[in-house]
Amino acid sequence: MSPSLIVDLINDLTDGLAIKNYESFIFMIFLLLLITNMLGLFGLAINAQLVYTIGLSTGIIIGCTILGIKLHGMNFFTLFLPNGAPTGILIVLFFIELLSYCSRAVSLGLRLGANTLSGHLLVDIVATLIYAFGTLSMILAVVGTALFGLLVAIQLLEIAIALIQVYVFSILTVNYLKDVVDLH
Repeated sequence: MSPSLIVDLINDLTDGLAIKNYESFIFMIFLLLLITNMLGLFGLAINAQLVYTIGLSTGIIIGCTILGIKLHGMNFFTLFLPNGAPTGILIVLFFIELLSYCSRAVSLGLRLGANTLSGHLLVDIVATLIYAFGTLSMILAVVGTALFGLLVAIQLLEIAIALIQVYVFSILTVNYLKDVVDLH
């Protein structure tokens, strides 16, 4: 994946948006996740550690919140007040929206970590089956050889999922930045 392709992708994500100033931040997140996901294909990925992914996403959400307060002051909290809502349920809606906003940190990190971890577990299970079949008997060794083709296919699928996860994480980061910069 060439750097110009990544830059073009980031430009497409932020095209015409007020968050154009934050392209370098999005690029660094994209590059960090791309490198760690690709390195993780050769061993246990740091992105399979939920502490890391939830910590990263929590940092992004806290950073977005600080940016929103810096840009809009107390008006930032209007982000949690839906337009046209009846005043009688505004307090309840405020807390629901606030909970939804805070849960972004967990959902963003959990999505990345769980997908990475599940791919690694699937590869480990199939590799263990291949090894077990190869050591038991000659007939099962043939089955193990056939499973090796499945292992290669799963590894290719894991590469595709790793790339998709980087893209999804970047898109969601752009959306979260857009929310706080534009206040919806």
